[in-house]
Amino acid sequence: VYNGTMYVTTMTTTVALDAATCRVKWRHTWEPRDTGGWARNRGVAIKDGRVVRGTPDGYLLALNAETGALLWARHVATPTDGETFTMAPVLFEDLVLIGPAGSENNLQGWVGAFRATDGSTVWRFNTVPKPGEPGYDTWKNPKGIPVGGGSVWTTFAIDTETGDMHVAVTNPAPDLPVHLRQGDNLYTNSLVVLDVRTGKLRWHRQLVPNDSHDWDVTHATPMFSTTVNGATRRVITTAGKDGMLRAIDRD
Repeated sequence: VYNGTMYVTTMTTTVALDAATCRVKWRHTWEPRDTGGWARNRGVAIKDGRVVRGTPDGYLLALNAETGALLWARHVATPTDGETFTMAPVLFEDLVLIGPAGSENNLQGWVGAFRATDGSTVWRFNTVPKPGEPGYDTWKNPKGIPVGGGSVWTTFAIDTETGDMHVAVTNPAPDLPVHLRQGDNLYTNSLVVLDVRTGKLRWHRQLVPNDSHDWDVTHATPMFSTTVNGATRRVITTAGKDGMLRAIDRD
């Protein structure tokens, strides 16, 4: 809800409602341009008169917040590679921040930043490292078993003072059969902290290494300061499907 308007999403439709009366102000329906994707969407981001969302067929859309008119559409994810957008993106400064779901499709997970003005790519961080990238050696798959997973489907948390973006990265693939992917499988089931402006890794903490139960780390929020043993600590909380709530020192 923003300035009295509620923005509601379905798989392909975005609706603006008067939050006091539920009167429809406008409705925009995206006609998919690619096959595949999942029939769910977790919401929009709003800034500077734009409403931004992802689509199941891998597009980012920006709509006029007052009229619902399409401002731009950019194809940035590939359903044939297992990628689909379900999360609500984040808008920070001039960036749209989002990543694809689809670990069960054996996607090669990533997080990306795109220009809010036109959807063009600014940076991308691979949550499943490529050969030669740090963390690739934590995958010990037998020959013929592809490395995959590391999707994201919940909104990121940004410390606007430090520029730290906290990402909850979910399960590895193949899902469940751990004997097919020996090793810790970075950066799956991890809290990954990136420089929001450059996408560079600042630090990470893997919470469920070599996951054999589909125990996604799904949430990285809220951030707050508290007193622990008499000292002030800046912490972020994480939770996932293993049923554990953790508070982690952000510094």
